[in-house]
Amino acid sequence: MPPVEQERVKNRLADILRCVISQKLVPALDSNRVLAKEVMVMTPSIKAAIKNNNTSEIYQMIAESKKYGMTTIEQDLARLYVQRRISRETAMNFANNKRRMQQLLNV
Repeated sequence: MPPVEQERVKNRLADILRCVISQKLVPALDSNRVLAKEVMVMTPSIKAAIKNNNTSEIYQMIAESKKYGMTTIEQDLARLYVQRRISRETAMNFANNKRRMQQLLNV
């Protein structure tokens, strides 16, 4: 895709998105499955990060924006582990960011 077209798509995406939710069904300790999720709400900061091609900053913005209802998959897996709904191994296996998951589990 030509750079001009990429810029147009990036700006359009930043303008139309309101919320992005990613979900995973993970094995629970009770042999069922439990929902782990990642939620990103379009704040002005996230919108600017997309438009300015600073997408590497978005993960940290999500991690620090619980007040807006946001959570990373790692934060939600850690919550499920603390609630004794999933195992530590399951949390690690389903995390996208293994290093961050390890940090959250060692707190």
